[in-house]
Amino acid sequence: IDQKLVRLASRRHWPELIRAGVRIFEYQPTMVHVKLMIVDDIFVSIGSGNFDNRSVRLNDEANLDVLDRDFAAQQTHLFENDKKQSREVTPEELRGLHFANPFQQAAGLVAPQL
Repeated sequence: IDQKLVRLASRRHWPELIRAGVRIFEYQPTMVHVKLMIVDDIFVSIGSGNFDNRSVRLNDEANLDVLDRDFAAQQTHLFENDKKQSREVTPEELRGLHFANPFQQAAGLVAPQL
């Protein structure tokens, strides 16, 4: 994530997500803006849209929804290649971060505007 404030805001829910069993991977070469969802190896939603009020109501972002096994297989292959260039965030490393610090709190306050 290229902007420090955006990075802090995006990480504020990580401890809770990881405790719930979510695995988080950070792509190492740079940030990735695309959002990708693959369901049952047949449905793909890909685009720039986030699942938040700002994206739904204000931003001009869009996703493409495709129901096709071949397309889903292609996207799965691309995702797995990107995952090889990513680093998994561990619970141990989160224990060393201070999510209650003032910068983290400020990032949380402005997160809906980012």
